[in-house]
Amino acid sequence: MQLRAEVLCAVGLLVAPVAAALADPPHATLRSRLDADFGVILWDVSADGKYLLTRSFDSKRSRVWGASTGKELPLAVELSDGVAFTPDGKHLVVDKGFRVSLFDWAAGKETDVLFDSTRPSDDPSPLRHLGATPDGKRLVFATRVDPPRLLFWDVAAHKVVRTELPAGRDRVLAERPLFVSGGAQVVLTDHGDRSRHGSITAWSVDPAKKLADLAGGGTFFDPVLSPDSKLLAAEVPFGTAPRAIAVRVWDTATWKQVKTLPGVRGPHFTSDGKALITLGLQRGDEYLDRIVRWACGTWKQVADHKPPMERASQISLYPSPNGRWVVYSSNRDATAGERRRGADSIVGQLRLFDAQTARADLLCDNADTAWWLPDGRTVAVSRNGTTVGRLHPLIELWEFARKDAVPLGPPDRGDKK
Repeated sequence: MQLRAEVLCAVGLLVAPVAAALADPPHATLRSRLDADFGVILWDVSADGKYLLTRSFDSKRSRVWGASTGKELPLAVELSDGVAFTPDGKHLVVDKGFRVSLFDWAAGKETDVLFDSTRPSDDPSPLRHLGATPDGKRLVFATRVDPPRLLFWDVAAHKVVRTELPAGRDRVLAERPLFVSGGAQVVLTDHGDRSRHGSITAWSVDPAKKLADLAGGGTFFDPVLSPDSKLLAAEVPFGTAPRAIAVRVWDTATWKQVKTLPGVRGPHFTSDGKALITLGLQRGDEYLDRIVRWACGTWKQVADHKPPMERASQISLYPSPNGRWVVYSSNRDATAGERRRGADSIVGQLRLFDAQTARADLLCDNADTAWWLPDGRTVAVSRNGTTVGRLHPLIELWEFARKDAVPLGPPDRGDKK
């Protein structure tokens, strides 16, 4: 799945306002740059953070890279259509549109066929809801066949062992099932679209039984679990007024709703599970473009941050696993020099917020998405370069809090002739 890179400036909300003098400025090191052909797009990161999977920008060719070195790891045979690592990182899930298989990327051979249609699909990507059970022993996925079902593939037994749970009819590859209670229950989301309402439901895995209809009657976005899986939060429709959205929070032990936050979207839990971060803020009939931190339990507003752009609705948040750093997207007007070279009038930026020092800084220009590695210090940033007048995306690995790092310098504003 394609990474969304936005940098770490917006989360003054992750900590209470700091009255004391700020500490030393944040340090970041550009550790590696991943590039090949006419550009690469980050598709997945292995669970242990050791490997990165990319797809070529101008084709479906798949590559595996070492996260620590930033070097491409040669495959025994050229591979295309890789979409994800298995939980152990040893295999890639390959989606050919009508055939889903496992590929041992080190040995260069196919090891299992998870799904094989009798004819090529008209849809270029039938694989949906791709994920794994918490113990990593079973892959979970669905295909666009009738009736749509969630399939549990036992890795050791090399076969599908459960097919009872329904799968929605979403056309979304990135959606992953959310497991709670040690894998005994699962949250399934059908996003819906303009012609069809979606839903969020909770199910028992064995036996397959619906436990709760959490939300319905609208279009939904990916729900998120708190780190301890005790709370579920999701952006849902709310009323009929402009910006008629809200974030609802449920207790996963009882599936009872514990809080509704009107007028906000894009929920993310902090890594300690003590706070929920959202975009937008409603005060009476007024909607404010803010990034807000709410205390879990009391659901009181702890802090809010005004991003340096007109509309927070265009922002995406990416807190790091260790909770210290937060990445968010922003933008600025292109300079005269950039426009002369054919750049868009708006330039995407990634901003960095250090939750320990409450300092916000620009990480880089001409960037739009980010993907945190499990070490909590490294973020993969998607940069928007150009080659011979065409888009040439590449990936940069930035590492924070290294002793040998140097402070971030001023950004290249594009005025150089």
